[in-house]
Amino acid sequence: MLTDKKIQEITKELLEESFYKYFISAQKETKHIILDRFFPKERRITSTMTGLQTSLGTFWEKLSVKLAKENNISTLDNSCLVKPKTIPVDLQSLINDIKNLREKNGGELTQFKIDLNNKFALNKQPKCEYEQMVKGKGADVILKKGNNIYLFDIKTVQVNANSGNSFNETVILWTAFYKYMYGINANNIKAMLVFPYNSANENNDEAWWRDFGGRVSPLTNKDVFVGNEYWSFLSDNTNALKQIISAIEELNKDKAFKDLYQKVFEVEDRSGLVEFSEEVRLHRIKSKFNIELLSNESPWNLRKKFKWRHNGNCEFNERLNKLLKSNSYKCTSCNTYLEKV
Repeated sequence: MLTDKKIQEITKELLEESFYKYFISAQKETKHIILDRFFPKERRITSTMTGLQTSLGTFWEKLSVKLAKENNISTLDNSCLVKPKTIPVDLQSLINDIKNLREKNGGELTQFKIDLNNKFALNKQPKCEYEQMVKGKGADVILKKGNNIYLFDIKTVQVNANSGNSFNETVILWTAFYKYMYGINANNIKAMLVFPYNSANENNDEAWWRDFGGRVSPLTNKDVFVGNEYWSFLSDNTNALKQIISAIEELNKDKAFKDLYQKVFEVEDRSGLVEFSEEVRLHRIKSKFNIELLSNESPWNLRKKFKWRHNGNCEFNERLNKLLKSNSYKCTSCNTYLEKV
């Protein structure tokens, strides 16, 4: 089980890293022929926020993997989910039957899994050609916990209306293909959708079904993890989501962190973006090793050595690149190891 503190540490570190990686490179300046004339500042802010929101789209996937690994849950490469190049007739027939039945009458996948086990022998891996799932149709996270294989599709918390049939097809295909490929008991395959939190009320997972359940029908709660259901599954900590939120709130209170990234909204041109990216790099190094830069010269040249100071008085020379890529650095002056804070 992961402790409250460990969940907070992992979340905060990943969130800091996500902001840093997005802003470390000067973002390409975009233009809008109309809005740049009427609302130039507002348009730049919108562009920045949209880009950051897109970049943070993989945050929940990365957090899932980090928490799972820390909790000794096996993580499998997403490429292990494949499909037969030519889907056998009997497999396609089972897929079509359950898909149509569920769309019409709802229900669980219990009989479908029984039929898969009866039709395709356990531990038998058919010799046929396979291909990767179409982009956007593969799993985001694949885990092995106990005897079960979990195939997760982590969705945006804003559920589009009439998405249920598409979601239904996803869990059916993943179950069928994984069973066919690896010959394991279909009852040990858990193909599920994940909604990282309830966007209507992050403290009430059950209310999600009242607000959004109709949009994912014919899926049931056996096909979906919402909010803390998912995070507690990964961490074995019943307060997992609260700790994730607590870490986000703690970082929100970090004045130096917020002040740094707020500056991007005042940038007006490409040169400003370059300067901002440079400041992001420096902040990363200073905060990582608790050191200060002594040079006044612009450190945009990542390969050039600059003078730094740590522990109040020890000075040393090192390249930005070396410090950026290191989590542990041995000071060239005093031979002390500077560990990641």
